[in-house]
Amino acid sequence: MSFHLALPRYRWRTVDLVTIAVLGSAFGVIYWAWNQIWVITTPLFIAFPPAQALLYGVWMLPQVIAMLIVRRPGAALFASMAAVIVSTLLGNAFGLTMLFYGIAQGLAVEVVFAATRYRHFTWPLAGLGTALACAAGTTLDTVLYYPFWADNWRLAYIACGAVGGFVLGSIVAPLVVRRLAQAGALNDFAASSQGRTFEGIDPTTLNLQPGERVLITGRSGSGKSTLLRGLATYTAASGGRVIGGVALMQQDPESNILLSRIGDDVAFGLENRCLPRAEIWPGAEQALTDVGLEYPLDRSTMELSGGEKQRLGLAGALAPRPPLVLLDEPTANLDPEGTREALAAVARYIDSSGATLVVVDHNPELLRGLVDRTVVLEDSQLFEVDSTPESSELSAQSTFRQAGPGLVADSEEVVLSARHLVVDRGQMPQRILDDVTLEIHRGEFVAICGVNGAGKSTLARALGGLLAPTAGEVVVAGQRKPAHRLSARVLASEIVNVFQEPEHQFLTDTVRQELLFGLPKSSANRSRADEILRSVGLDYVAEENPFTLSGGEKRRLSLATAFMREPKVLIVDEPTFGQDTDTWQRLTAELINFTKRGIAVVAVTHDEEFVRETGARVFMLEKCTSPTQTVGGA
Repeated sequence: MSFHLALPRYRWRTVDLVTIAVLGSAFGVIYWAWNQIWVITTPLFIAFPPAQALLYGVWMLPQVIAMLIVRRPGAALFASMAAVIVSTLLGNAFGLTMLFYGIAQGLAVEVVFAATRYRHFTWPLAGLGTALACAAGTTLDTVLYYPFWADNWRLAYIACGAVGGFVLGSIVAPLVVRRLAQAGALNDFAASSQGRTFEGIDPTTLNLQPGERVLITGRSGSGKSTLLRGLATYTAASGGRVIGGVALMQQDPESNILLSRIGDDVAFGLENRCLPRAEIWPGAEQALTDVGLEYPLDRSTMELSGGEKQRLGLAGALAPRPPLVLLDEPTANLDPEGTREALAAVARYIDSSGATLVVVDHNPELLRGLVDRTVVLEDSQLFEVDSTPESSELSAQSTFRQAGPGLVADSEEVVLSARHLVVDRGQMPQRILDDVTLEIHRGEFVAICGVNGAGKSTLARALGGLLAPTAGEVVVAGQRKPAHRLSARVLASEIVNVFQEPEHQFLTDTVRQELLFGLPKSSANRSRADEILRSVGLDYVAEENPFTLSGGEKRRLSLATAFMREPKVLIVDEPTFGQDTDTWQRLTAELINFTKRGIAVVAVTHDEEFVRETGARVFMLEKCTSPTQTVGGA
């Protein structure tokens, strides 16, 4: 029996009903208060009474806000009726006539969104819905309360209501929804999308069949991760029965970890399946072995590297043997060997279980032997890769990354050096780096490579002065103190760090403000920020909250903040994570431009094509399994 995937746009949940009931009740009180304010403001419009309708839109906000949050047919009408009923019970001056207003205004908003089949929820539609609802309400006013007005005044009253409603609905309603989403109040709703609203995507176009293996690709920020989370939440059988055992591996490795020990984390899913205790631990051990994470089961999840956390997330997803597996960028942080092991583990499971696989990735070549169908997500639509011109994005991904000329150090001037560096980490100290010595020259591009868990990110933090070494030191040219002892102001002027987890360095409420944070306020800096946003393809989200961006967009933003500075050294951890063809090339070009300006770039990366494109000098870092840590150049 086949099954399909669909966001149930016409199915109400308990949380939807409760949310609109609360929202409508709250606005019922606001209705009652606004009725009093309306009477008080009447004298202000004595010269031209119809202009008072510019304030009419306040009565329309609950309908539009409810629709933007719940996104179900009837949401606006339900919220409108809840508000007018509460207002009536509170004793508003208009009595039961408010019920007619509630119906008319709620239906007006429904008409606008019904025209899109409840697929799109953008600010222009919010404004149009509010404008139409205001037109309905003001029309009733002219019939019930202003029949003595001349026709031109009636028309002016209706027009003022529509104009004021559009302005209020297109600005205030989306702003309220955005703030609620950023506060985490809308995590159960599609409107949240981690605080950012995407146009509706109908996954029924996937026509997914049991046992099928589908790759979803597309531009960074197109909504692939949002779609995958929607599939995980709303997967349903053809008869409406929810399919159990759906596994979702999210893009951010941290999001996949629940417990403090790796064995417990993998066993969690097996315990939820109510498997016998005798099967749980062997199953957890086997899943960890399959993905190449061969640590003791009591190993702390906090001691894992980013790539090791990625393997752990995959082990946790596959261990319960779900019938549907959803993977979001499953190999993004893995070294080449880890990538092969992870994909082999997925292939073995899918082959042996007959499970259905949906994977989001930017590298179709890597997954060629694993998937049997590829679709592109573009402009909120899913296209078969061979059936539409839009799929050219995919074919380009197979051929991009043309190797450019190799770069050499601008000079022999050493700007950063590590001398006999030793780093121990963990509650029971474990040696991560041992006797590392290296030099970075002005204008040089250096790539730090190695297997997952070798200590690459630890080395990057130590080089950036963010980690005190157990022994040895990191020295910045021209500074007398070791890097980790420099003041924050001095260190920031010498070295810019871009972390593996972009969220760890976001500090403001908008993308543009992130670039300007800590810099003097000037038109030159604002212009520079806008130029950089365009260069990395983030100008269209300049006013969005950084935490609402996709994984690839967050990475570009973290790099964009670095591009605003002119340090001696730029240290970036996994700079190409989550990027499509175009954004990969843009970021690579910007980083190369840094070296041409005499700035040294140190990149922790598993991206072999990135290393070739930049012509970087490679330091291969090996796991510290012996008293001596080795660092080799290539």
